[in-house]
Amino acid sequence: MILGASWSPEVAGRQHRHPVPDCPVSSAGMIAGTFHRPLRVTVAVLWLVGVLLAGGTAPLAAAGLGAGRAAVFALVAVGLAALALATLRGIRWVLVLDLVLLGGQAVGAVGAVLELIYEVDPAKAADLRAVGYDPQLSVAVNAGYCTVATGVFVWALVRLIRARQTRLG
Repeated sequence: MILGASWSPEVAGRQHRHPVPDCPVSSAGMIAGTFHRPLRVTVAVLWLVGVLLAGGTAPLAAAGLGAGRAAVFALVAVGLAALALATLRGIRWVLVLDLVLLGGQAVGAVGAVLELIYEVDPAKAADLRAVGYDPQLSVAVNAGYCTVATGVFVWALVRLIRARQTRLG
């Protein structure tokens, strides 16, 4: 339910399509306006890079770690592909999910950098070697991916804040 809106049968089916005048932060159009085409394309490309990383690792994981672990990589690849498509289509709840997932990448970036500074977890390093990857290089790629995603999050957040300020007047 939209913050500030009261439920009624007449508006139950419309809540996600029409802005609520007394609640500018929950306007249905604000998130769509924040994710203009260049930002949606950028986010979709980021998810598609994830598809390549996870999808490319799946067959290697099948050989080195077993079918169960490979299935996880395959599911991630499929999920990211669906997310990329839905992002390009501008589906509002997916755009909100994009914002949350992009924001969470900051934690991944910090964790990956800390692993590079100190040491890659031995169990993780063993798994990476089992699929034929260099642990340090893999963590560096992850740090780069997460850092780019964090930058895209900041871009989206700045656009959202500006849209909110404009709407508030």
